[in-house]
Amino acid sequence: MNVAEILANTLSADSQIRQDATSKLENAAAENFSGYTVALVQELVNEQNPSHVRTAAGLALKNTMTAKDSARQEELAQKWMSIDVNTKLQVKQATLQTLGSADHRAGTAAAQVTTAIAAIELPQNEWTDLVKVLLSFMETDNTNLKQSSLQTIGFICESIAPEILATQANEILTAVVQGARKEEPSQEVRLAAISALLNSLEF
Repeated sequence: MNVAEILANTLSADSQIRQDATSKLENAAAENFSGYTVALVQELVNEQNPSHVRTAAGLALKNTMTAKDSARQEELAQKWMSIDVNTKLQVKQATLQTLGSADHRAGTAAAQVTTAIAAIELPQNEWTDLVKVLLSFMETDNTNLKQSSLQTIGFICESIAPEILATQANEILTAVVQGARKEEPSQEVRLAAISALLNSLEF
């Protein structure tokens, strides 16, 4: 299965090609969910892939973990939690790596995937060092990494109950305010910080 080609076909203007590609992805997920998540994250992290393929990979990966219907969301959460620890670690590490990509759309897709995993794991006291890792990315000179990390923090604050993040509220607010200060040379980072600040006001 050429995953990149199938992902590109999910964006085709031809509805038949789109449906066929979507069906292939659904079958792959049903046959081997663990392998499917790894295949998707490998396309997301691959800097050689076109932006639209990486974005489609991120969207497909996020959709394996999120649903508007609460019963379906619970089902997807249990499916993710049933994956072996090493596979989950591989998916998380590749997703965090993508936050620093020069391809901003891929970075945003990675921010959404990170948030989807966090929304499942943080309430269960898993991935407890995630916020600390994201905050450490604020110390880097990589503007893309800072911007995507702030975006992720904003998404997490928006998606997860404040009481779950309460113990890290001060660190989150400090990092966000630091990113928004006028001394920050990147306007994109400042905008991401201000957006994250708005999402963190429930603290």
